Amino acid sequence: MKRLSCFQWLLLGGMLWMPLSIRAQVEITSYDQTGVLTWSNALPHAQSFDVEWSGALTGGVWQRSWENLAGIPATANTYRVDVPAFYRVVARTNVLRSRWTIFYYLMADNEIESDFIPKFCELGRWSSDTNVQLVVQFARNGRDARYGNWTGCERFYVTNGLVPTQDQALPDWGDGQGGRQVNMADPQTLLDFLAWGMAIYPADRYALLIGDHGFGWNGFGICWSYAKSIMYVSDLRSVLESAPSPVDCLFFDACHMNMAETLAEVRNSGLQTVLASETYGETDWPYGGMIEGLQANPGWTPREFAADVNERLWTYYSVSNPASKITLCTTDLALAPALVGNVAGFVSGVLDTNVPLAEVQDRARTVMDAIDDAQMVRHLGPDWDGIAYGISVYFPLKDGTHPPQSFDEYTAKRTGFAQETGWRSLLEAYYDPMSYPPYHSQLNAARAAITNYLDYGSNEHVDLYDLCRRFSEAPP
Repeated sequence: MKRLSCFQWLLLGGMLWMPLSIRAQVEITSYDQTGVLTWSNALPHAQSFDVEWSGALTGGVWQRSWENLAGIPATANTYRVDVPAFYRVVARTNVLRSRWTIFYYLMADNEIESDFIPKFCELGRWSSDTNVQLVVQFARNGRDARYGNWTGCERFYVTNGLVPTQDQALPDWGDGQGGRQVNMADPQTLLDFLAWGMAIYPADRYALLIGDHGFGWNGFGICWSYAKSIMYVSDLRSVLESAPSPVDCLFFDACHMNMAETLAEVRNSGLQTVLASETYGETDWPYGGMIEGLQANPGWTPREFAADVNERLWTYYSVSNPASKITLCTTDLALAPALVGNVAGFVSGVLDTNVPLAEVQDRARTVMDAIDDAQMVRHLGPDWDGIAYGISVYFPLKDGTHPPQSFDEYTAKRTGFAQETGWRSLLEAYYDPMSYPPYHSQLNAARAAITNYLDYGSNEHVDLYDLCRRFSEAPP
Protein backbone atom coordinates (compact mmCIF):
# COMPACT_ATOMS: atom_id res chain seq x y z
CA MET A 1 0.00 0.00 0.00
CA LYS A 2 1.55 3.27 -1.13
CA ARG A 3 1.05 6.28 1.07
CA LEU A 4 1.59 9.93 0.23
CA SER A 5 2.24 12.42 2.99
CA CYS A 6 0.71 15.87 3.22
CA PHE A 7 3.93 17.30 1.83
CA GLN A 8 3.82 15.29 -1.39
CA TRP A 9 2.11 16.16 -4.66
CA LEU A 10 -0.25 13.80 -6.42
CA LEU A 11 -0.67 13.63 -10.19
CA LEU A 12 -4.36 13.77 -11.00
CA GLY A 13 -5.91 14.34 -14.42
CA GLY A 14 -2.62 15.35 -16.02
CA MET A 15 -2.08 18.24 -13.61
CA LEU A 16 -0.46 18.70 -10.24
CA TRP A 17 -2.81 18.59 -7.28
CA MET A 18 -1.77 19.73 -3.81
CA PRO A 19 -3.76 19.62 -0.56
CA LEU A 20 -5.24 23.01 0.26
CA SER A 21 -4.49 22.76 3.98
CA ILE A 22 -1.40 21.78 5.93
CA ARG A 23 -3.56 19.25 7.75
CA ALA A 24 -5.00 17.65 4.61
CA GLN A 25 -3.53 14.40 3.42
CA VAL A 26 -4.05 11.74 0.81
CA GLU A 27 -4.06 8.03 1.64
CA ILE A 28 -4.08 5.61 -1.27
CA THR A 29 -5.83 2.60 0.20
CA SER A 30 -6.04 0.11 -2.68
CA TYR A 31 -5.95 -0.45 -6.39
CA ASP A 32 -7.35 -3.15 -8.61
CA GLN A 33 -7.54 -4.34 -12.22
CA THR A 34 -10.16 -7.08 -12.04
CA GLY A 35 -13.28 -5.10 -12.83
CA VAL A 36 -14.51 -5.10 -9.23
CA LEU A 37 -12.94 -2.74 -6.74
CA THR A 38 -13.46 -3.62 -3.07
CA TRP A 39 -11.88 -1.89 -0.12
CA SER A 40 -12.21 -1.55 3.63
CA ASN A 41 -12.44 1.69 5.54
CA ALA A 42 -9.28 1.28 7.59
CA LEU A 43 -8.84 5.00 8.23
CA PRO A 44 -10.89 6.08 11.26
CA HIS A 45 -10.76 9.73 10.23
CA ALA A 46 -11.34 9.38 6.51
CA GLN A 47 -13.85 11.96 5.34
CA SER A 48 -14.54 10.72 1.84
CA PHE A 49 -13.33 8.39 -0.90
CA ASP A 50 -12.70 9.03 -4.57
CA VAL A 51 -12.21 6.35 -7.23
CA GLU A 52 -9.52 7.26 -9.74
CA TRP A 53 -8.45 5.52 -12.93
CA SER A 54 -5.36 5.13 -15.07
CA GLY A 55 -4.57 3.58 -18.41
CA ALA A 56 -1.87 1.46 -16.77
CA LEU A 57 -0.74 0.56 -13.28
CA THR A 58 2.80 1.61 -14.11
CA GLY A 59 3.49 4.79 -15.96
CA GLY A 60 -0.12 5.87 -16.21
CA VAL A 61 -1.52 9.17 -14.97
CA TRP A 62 -4.18 8.78 -12.32
CA GLN A 63 -7.31 10.74 -13.18
CA ARG A 64 -10.51 11.56 -11.32
CA SER A 65 -13.40 9.21 -11.92
CA TRP A 66 -16.88 10.09 -13.09
CA GLU A 67 -19.08 12.18 -10.86
CA ASN A 68 -20.99 9.44 -9.01
CA LEU A 69 -17.74 7.85 -7.75
CA ALA A 70 -16.25 11.06 -6.42
CA GLY A 71 -16.64 12.09 -2.80
CA ILE A 72 -18.14 8.81 -1.55
CA PRO A 73 -18.92 9.47 2.14
CA ALA A 74 -16.76 7.41 4.50
CA THR A 75 -19.63 6.02 6.52
CA ALA A 76 -19.49 2.25 5.91
CA ASN A 77 -16.94 -0.40 6.85
CA THR A 78 -16.53 -1.88 3.36
CA TYR A 79 -17.19 -0.68 -0.17
CA ARG A 80 -17.59 -2.38 -3.54
CA VAL A 81 -17.96 -0.83 -7.00
CA ASP A 82 -17.85 -2.19 -10.55
CA VAL A 83 -15.11 -0.61 -12.64
CA PRO A 84 -13.36 -1.41 -15.93
CA ALA A 85 -9.66 -1.72 -15.03
CA PHE A 86 -6.77 -0.03 -13.26
CA TYR A 87 -8.71 1.81 -10.58
CA ARG A 88 -7.67 2.84 -7.11
CA VAL A 89 -9.30 4.33 -4.03
CA VAL A 90 -8.06 7.56 -2.48
CA ALA A 91 -9.18 8.53 1.02
CA ARG A 92 -9.16 12.18 2.02
CA THR A 93 -8.73 13.07 5.67
CA ASN A 94 -7.83 16.01 7.88
CA VAL A 95 -5.56 14.03 10.23
CA LEU A 96 -2.03 15.40 10.43
CA ARG A 97 0.65 13.02 9.18
CA SER A 98 4.06 13.73 10.68
CA ARG A 99 7.55 12.46 9.96
CA TRP A 100 7.74 10.59 13.28
CA THR A 101 5.39 9.61 16.08
CA ILE A 102 7.00 8.41 19.29
CA PHE A 103 4.97 6.30 21.70
CA TYR A 104 5.88 6.27 25.40
CA TYR A 105 4.45 3.26 27.23
CA LEU A 106 5.11 3.97 30.90
CA MET A 107 4.26 0.99 33.10
CA ALA A 108 4.44 2.73 36.47
CA ASP A 109 1.73 0.80 38.31
CA ASN A 110 4.31 -0.39 40.86
CA GLU A 111 6.87 0.79 43.38
CA ILE A 112 8.85 2.92 40.90
CA GLU A 113 5.93 5.19 40.00
CA SER A 114 7.77 8.17 41.46
CA ASP A 115 10.69 7.65 39.06
CA PHE A 116 8.46 8.20 36.03
CA ILE A 117 6.86 11.46 37.09
CA PRO A 118 10.00 13.59 36.48
CA LYS A 119 10.61 11.67 33.25
CA PHE A 120 7.12 12.60 32.09
CA CYS A 121 7.60 16.22 33.09
CA GLU A 122 10.89 16.27 31.19
CA LEU A 123 8.92 15.54 28.03
CA GLY A 124 7.01 18.76 28.68
CA ARG A 125 10.03 20.70 27.49
CA TRP A 126 8.92 19.84 23.96
CA SER A 127 5.81 20.21 21.88
CA SER A 128 4.48 17.89 19.21
CA ASP A 129 4.53 19.43 15.74
CA THR A 130 4.20 18.55 12.08
CA ASN A 131 7.54 16.72 12.20
CA VAL A 132 7.55 14.82 15.50
CA GLN A 133 4.50 13.87 17.55
CA LEU A 134 4.84 12.59 21.12
CA VAL A 135 2.14 10.39 22.62
CA VAL A 136 2.17 8.89 26.14
CA GLN A 137 0.23 6.16 27.91
CA PHE A 138 0.97 6.47 31.62
CA ALA A 139 -0.26 4.07 34.32
CA ARG A 140 0.03 4.99 38.00
CA ASN A 141 -1.03 3.47 41.29
CA GLY A 142 -1.35 6.67 43.32
CA ARG A 143 1.42 5.98 45.81
CA ASP A 144 3.07 9.22 44.73
CA ALA A 145 1.01 12.24 45.79
CA ARG A 146 2.24 14.56 43.05
CA TYR A 147 0.00 15.79 40.24
CA GLY A 148 -3.29 14.70 41.69
CA ASN A 149 -2.34 11.38 43.26
CA TRP A 150 -4.47 9.64 40.64
CA THR A 151 -4.65 5.94 39.85
CA GLY A 152 -5.32 4.06 36.65
CA CYS A 153 -4.09 4.96 33.18
CA GLU A 154 -4.23 8.12 31.08
CA ARG A 155 -3.13 9.07 27.57
CA PHE A 156 -1.43 12.37 26.75
CA TYR A 157 -0.48 14.30 23.63
CA VAL A 158 2.71 16.15 24.50
CA THR A 159 2.73 19.94 24.22
CA ASN A 160 5.08 22.38 25.88
CA GLY A 161 4.54 22.64 29.62
CA LEU A 162 2.56 19.39 29.88
CA VAL A 163 2.40 17.80 33.34
CA PRO A 164 0.79 14.45 34.28
CA THR A 165 -2.49 15.71 35.68
CA GLN A 166 -5.79 14.16 34.66
CA ASP A 167 -7.18 17.46 33.42
CA GLN A 168 -4.40 17.55 30.80
CA ALA A 169 -5.01 13.96 29.68
CA LEU A 170 -6.84 13.13 26.45
CA PRO A 171 -10.56 12.78 27.19
CA ASP A 172 -11.32 10.28 24.42
CA TRP A 173 -9.52 7.04 23.54
CA GLY A 174 -11.56 6.68 20.39
CA ASP A 175 -14.53 5.09 22.12
CA GLY A 176 -15.99 8.19 23.74
CA GLN A 177 -14.21 7.60 27.05
CA GLY A 178 -10.91 8.69 28.48
CA GLY A 179 -8.67 7.35 31.24
CA ARG A 180 -9.44 4.04 32.90
CA GLN A 181 -7.90 1.13 34.78
CA VAL A 182 -6.02 -1.18 32.41
CA ASN A 183 -3.50 -3.98 32.73
CA MET A 184 -0.39 -2.54 31.12
CA ALA A 185 1.17 -6.02 31.12
CA ASP A 186 -1.59 -7.30 28.83
CA PRO A 187 -0.29 -7.26 25.24
CA GLN A 188 -3.73 -6.23 24.01
CA THR A 189 -3.39 -3.02 26.01
CA LEU A 190 -0.16 -2.15 24.21
CA LEU A 191 -1.61 -3.11 20.84
CA ASP A 192 -4.69 -0.94 21.47
CA PHE A 193 -2.44 2.00 22.31
CA LEU A 194 -0.36 1.59 19.15
CA ALA A 195 -3.36 1.05 16.88
CA TRP A 196 -5.15 4.08 18.32
CA GLY A 197 -2.04 6.24 18.12
CA MET A 198 -1.21 5.24 14.56
CA ALA A 199 -4.75 6.13 13.49
CA ILE A 200 -4.97 9.44 15.35
CA TYR A 201 -1.33 10.54 14.98
CA PRO A 202 -0.10 8.85 11.78
CA ALA A 203 3.51 9.23 10.71
CA ASP A 204 6.05 7.99 8.21
CA ARG A 205 8.07 6.42 11.05
CA TYR A 206 7.26 5.15 14.53
CA ALA A 207 9.28 4.62 17.69
CA LEU A 208 8.19 2.91 20.91
CA LEU A 209 9.73 3.47 24.34
CA ILE A 210 8.80 1.00 27.07
CA GLY A 211 9.63 2.06 30.60
CA ASP A 212 9.57 -0.12 33.73
CA HIS A 213 11.37 -3.08 35.26
CA GLY A 214 13.13 -5.47 32.91
CA PHE A 215 13.63 -9.20 33.50
CA GLY A 216 15.43 -10.18 30.31
CA TRP A 217 13.99 -13.18 28.47
CA ASN A 218 11.43 -13.52 31.28
CA GLY A 219 9.72 -10.33 30.17
CA PHE A 220 9.32 -6.78 31.41
CA GLY A 221 7.01 -4.48 33.31
CA ILE A 222 5.09 -5.33 36.42
CA CYS A 223 1.48 -4.32 37.01
CA TRP A 224 0.60 -4.36 40.70
CA SER A 225 -3.11 -3.76 40.13
CA TYR A 226 -3.32 -7.02 38.17
CA ALA A 227 -1.63 -9.60 40.41
CA LYS A 228 1.84 -8.21 39.58
CA SER A 229 1.59 -9.55 36.04
CA ILE A 230 4.38 -8.97 33.49
CA MET A 231 4.51 -8.94 29.71
CA TYR A 232 6.49 -11.68 27.99
CA VAL A 233 8.84 -10.81 25.15
CA SER A 234 6.91 -13.22 22.94
CA ASP A 235 3.81 -11.11 23.67
CA LEU A 236 5.70 -8.01 22.57
CA ARG A 237 6.64 -9.76 19.33
CA SER A 238 2.98 -10.53 18.66
CA VAL A 239 2.04 -6.91 19.32
CA LEU A 240 4.68 -5.60 16.93
CA GLU A 241 3.65 -8.06 14.25
CA SER A 242 -0.05 -7.13 14.66
CA ALA A 243 0.35 -3.35 14.76
CA PRO A 244 -1.24 -1.52 11.80
CA SER A 245 2.17 -0.15 10.75
CA PRO A 246 5.72 -1.25 11.57
CA VAL A 247 7.43 0.18 14.63
CA ASP A 248 10.89 1.21 13.47
CA CYS A 249 12.75 1.83 16.74
CA LEU A 250 12.31 0.18 20.14
CA PHE A 251 13.80 1.75 23.26
CA PHE A 252 13.84 -0.32 26.45
CA ASP A 253 14.12 1.90 29.51
CA ALA A 254 14.40 -1.30 31.56
CA CYS A 255 17.17 -3.50 32.95
CA HIS A 256 18.52 -6.66 31.33
CA MET A 257 16.65 -6.35 28.03
CA ASN A 258 19.55 -6.40 25.56
CA MET A 259 19.67 -10.18 25.55
CA ALA A 260 20.18 -12.51 22.61
CA GLU A 261 16.78 -13.99 23.49
CA THR A 262 15.06 -10.59 23.19
CA LEU A 263 16.71 -9.68 19.90
CA ALA A 264 15.93 -13.09 18.44
CA GLU A 265 12.29 -12.84 19.45
CA VAL A 266 11.60 -9.50 17.75
CA ARG A 267 13.96 -9.80 14.79
CA ASN A 268 11.20 -10.43 12.21
CA SER A 269 8.62 -7.98 13.59
CA GLY A 270 9.45 -5.02 11.35
CA LEU A 271 11.72 -3.35 13.89
CA GLN A 272 14.94 -1.88 12.56
CA THR A 273 16.72 -1.01 15.79
CA VAL A 274 16.62 -1.84 19.50
CA LEU A 275 18.30 0.23 22.20
CA ALA A 276 18.46 -1.50 25.55
CA SER A 277 20.61 -2.19 28.59
CA GLU A 278 22.35 -5.53 29.00
CA THR A 279 23.11 -5.03 32.68
CA TYR A 280 21.92 -2.40 35.11
CA GLY A 281 19.75 0.33 33.69
CA GLU A 282 19.11 3.57 35.48
CA THR A 283 15.87 5.15 36.65
CA ASP A 284 16.28 8.60 35.14
CA TRP A 285 16.51 8.37 31.37
CA PRO A 286 16.07 12.00 30.26
CA TYR A 287 13.11 11.53 27.92
CA GLY A 288 13.13 15.09 26.65
CA GLY A 289 16.84 15.17 25.88
CA MET A 290 16.57 11.91 23.99
CA ILE A 291 14.54 13.50 21.19
CA GLU A 292 16.45 16.76 20.85
CA GLY A 293 18.38 15.49 17.83
CA LEU A 294 15.25 14.21 16.07
CA GLN A 295 13.42 17.50 16.62
CA ALA A 296 16.22 19.22 14.72
CA ASN A 297 16.56 16.46 12.11
CA PRO A 298 13.11 14.95 11.50
CA GLY A 299 14.26 13.37 8.25
CA TRP A 300 16.57 10.97 10.06
CA THR A 301 16.37 7.27 9.34
CA PRO A 302 15.62 4.88 12.21
CA ARG A 303 19.34 4.04 12.42
CA GLU A 304 20.30 7.69 12.70
CA PHE A 305 17.65 8.41 15.30
CA ALA A 306 18.49 5.38 17.46
CA ALA A 307 22.22 6.03 17.26
CA ASP A 308 21.73 9.65 18.30
CA VAL A 309 19.57 8.64 21.28
CA ASN A 310 22.24 6.18 22.38
CA GLU A 311 24.97 8.82 22.16
CA ARG A 312 22.89 11.36 24.09
CA LEU A 313 22.13 8.87 26.83
CA TRP A 314 25.78 7.92 27.04
CA THR A 315 26.82 11.56 27.37
CA TYR A 316 24.26 11.93 30.14
CA TYR A 317 25.47 8.86 32.04
CA SER A 318 29.17 9.41 31.51
CA VAL A 319 29.28 13.20 32.03
CA SER A 320 26.15 14.69 33.61
CA ASN A 321 25.18 11.77 35.83
CA PRO A 322 28.00 9.20 35.84
CA ALA A 323 26.83 5.58 36.20
CA SER A 324 29.66 3.06 36.24
CA LYS A 325 27.45 -0.01 35.99
CA ILE A 326 25.38 0.98 32.98
CA THR A 327 25.58 -0.43 29.46
CA LEU A 328 23.85 1.22 26.51
CA CYS A 329 23.79 -0.67 23.24
CA THR A 330 21.82 -0.28 20.03
CA THR A 331 21.35 -3.31 17.79
CA ASP A 332 20.71 -3.38 14.07
CA LEU A 333 17.88 -5.92 13.81
CA ALA A 334 18.72 -6.64 10.18
CA LEU A 335 21.80 -8.46 11.48
CA ALA A 336 20.04 -10.34 14.29
CA PRO A 337 19.19 -13.37 12.09
CA ALA A 338 22.89 -13.87 11.36
CA LEU A 339 23.63 -13.72 15.08
CA VAL A 340 20.98 -16.33 15.85
CA GLY A 341 22.28 -18.61 13.10
CA ASN A 342 25.87 -18.33 14.34
CA VAL A 343 24.82 -19.11 17.90
CA ALA A 344 23.00 -22.22 16.65
CA GLY A 345 26.16 -23.33 14.84
CA PHE A 346 28.26 -22.80 17.93
CA VAL A 347 25.85 -24.74 20.15
CA SER A 348 25.65 -27.69 17.76
CA GLY A 349 29.44 -27.86 17.75
CA VAL A 350 29.72 -27.70 21.55
CA LEU A 351 27.25 -30.58 21.89
CA ASP A 352 29.01 -32.81 19.34
CA THR A 353 32.43 -34.06 20.36
CA ASN A 354 32.91 -35.40 16.83
CA VAL A 355 33.36 -31.80 15.74
CA PRO A 356 37.00 -30.85 16.32
CA LEU A 357 37.53 -28.38 19.12
CA ALA A 358 39.37 -25.99 16.81
CA GLU A 359 36.31 -25.81 14.57
CA VAL A 360 33.98 -25.17 17.49
CA GLN A 361 36.30 -22.42 18.70
CA ASP A 362 36.13 -20.88 15.23
CA ARG A 363 32.34 -21.00 15.50
CA ALA A 364 32.59 -19.17 18.83
CA ARG A 365 34.55 -16.45 17.08
CA THR A 366 31.87 -16.12 14.41
CA VAL A 367 29.39 -15.39 17.21
CA MET A 368 31.74 -12.72 18.53
CA ASP A 369 31.99 -11.21 15.04
CA ALA A 370 28.21 -11.29 14.66
CA ILE A 371 27.80 -9.40 17.93
CA ASP A 372 30.30 -6.78 16.80
CA ASP A 373 28.50 -6.42 13.47
CA ALA A 374 25.02 -6.18 15.00
CA GLN A 375 25.91 -3.55 17.59
CA MET A 376 25.44 -0.18 15.88
CA VAL A 377 26.44 1.69 19.02
CA ARG A 378 28.01 0.17 22.13
CA HIS A 379 28.87 2.04 25.30
CA LEU A 380 29.88 0.30 28.53
CA GLY A 381 30.38 1.79 31.97
CA PRO A 382 33.85 1.39 33.52
CA ASP A 383 32.68 -1.53 35.68
CA TRP A 384 32.26 -3.58 32.49
CA ASP A 385 35.59 -2.91 30.78
CA GLY A 386 36.84 -6.18 29.32
CA ILE A 387 33.95 -8.30 30.60
CA ALA A 388 30.87 -7.09 28.75
CA TYR A 389 30.31 -6.48 25.04
CA GLY A 390 26.66 -5.61 24.72
CA ILE A 391 24.50 -8.73 24.41
CA SER A 392 23.80 -11.16 27.23
CA VAL A 393 22.34 -14.67 27.31
CA TYR A 394 20.69 -16.88 29.91
CA PHE A 395 23.28 -19.16 31.56
CA PRO A 396 22.86 -19.57 35.35
CA LEU A 397 25.35 -21.41 37.45
CA LYS A 398 24.45 -24.88 38.66
CA ASP A 399 22.56 -25.13 41.92
CA GLY A 400 24.40 -28.17 43.16
CA THR A 401 23.50 -30.86 40.64
CA HIS A 402 20.14 -29.27 39.77
CA PRO A 403 19.22 -26.54 37.31
CA PRO A 404 17.87 -23.33 38.84
CA GLN A 405 14.15 -22.89 39.24
CA SER A 406 14.02 -20.37 36.40
CA PHE A 407 15.12 -23.05 33.95
CA ASP A 408 11.66 -24.64 34.07
CA GLU A 409 10.34 -21.53 32.30
CA TYR A 410 13.13 -21.37 29.74
CA THR A 411 11.17 -22.98 26.92
CA ALA A 412 10.26 -22.16 23.33
CA LYS A 413 6.91 -20.84 24.54
CA ARG A 414 8.66 -18.10 26.49
CA THR A 415 11.63 -17.57 24.19
CA GLY A 416 12.05 -19.06 20.73
CA PHE A 417 15.82 -18.68 21.10
CA ALA A 418 15.85 -21.61 23.54
CA GLN A 419 14.81 -24.03 20.80
CA GLU A 420 15.98 -22.28 17.62
CA THR A 421 19.60 -22.20 18.71
CA GLY A 422 19.58 -25.32 20.88
CA TRP A 423 20.49 -23.19 23.89
CA ARG A 424 18.16 -25.11 26.19
CA SER A 425 19.79 -28.38 25.08
CA LEU A 426 23.20 -26.90 25.83
CA LEU A 427 22.08 -25.95 29.33
CA GLU A 428 20.48 -29.35 29.91
CA ALA A 429 23.79 -31.03 29.08
CA TYR A 430 25.64 -28.59 31.31
CA TYR A 431 23.29 -29.09 34.28
CA ASP A 432 22.99 -32.89 33.95
CA PRO A 433 25.98 -34.29 32.03
CA MET A 434 25.26 -37.86 33.21
CA SER A 435 21.96 -37.91 31.30
CA TYR A 436 23.22 -36.47 28.01
CA PRO A 437 25.96 -37.32 25.50
CA PRO A 438 29.42 -35.83 26.14
CA TYR A 439 30.03 -32.26 25.08
CA HIS A 440 33.18 -30.16 24.75
CA SER A 441 34.17 -29.60 28.37
CA GLN A 442 35.72 -26.23 27.52
CA LEU A 443 32.19 -24.92 28.06
CA ASN A 444 32.58 -25.57 31.80
CA ALA A 445 35.87 -23.71 31.93
CA ALA A 446 34.43 -20.76 29.99
CA ARG A 447 31.43 -20.54 32.27
CA ALA A 448 33.51 -20.76 35.41
CA ALA A 449 35.86 -18.04 34.20
CA ILE A 450 33.13 -15.39 34.14
CA THR A 451 31.66 -16.10 37.57
CA ASN A 452 33.14 -12.91 39.06
CA TYR A 453 31.22 -10.75 36.62
CA LEU A 454 27.90 -11.88 38.06
CA ASP A 455 28.41 -9.89 41.26
CA TYR A 456 27.30 -6.81 39.35
CA GLY A 457 23.91 -7.96 38.13
CA SER A 458 21.60 -10.90 37.65
CA ASN A 459 23.21 -14.21 38.50
CA GLU A 460 21.35 -15.82 35.61
CA HIS A 461 22.71 -13.80 32.68
CA VAL A 462 26.20 -13.78 31.23
CA ASP A 463 27.76 -11.80 28.44
CA LEU A 464 27.51 -13.84 25.25
CA TYR A 465 30.61 -12.36 23.66
CA ASP A 466 32.69 -12.97 26.78
CA LEU A 467 31.48 -16.57 27.03
CA CYS A 468 32.43 -17.26 23.42
CA ARG A 469 35.76 -15.49 23.81
CA ARG A 470 36.72 -17.58 26.81
CA PHE A 471 35.60 -20.76 25.03
CA SER A 472 37.68 -19.84 21.98
CA GLU A 473 40.75 -19.34 24.20
CA ALA A 474 40.28 -22.48 26.33
CA PRO A 475 43.09 -25.03 26.01
CA PRO A 476 42.39 -28.56 24.67
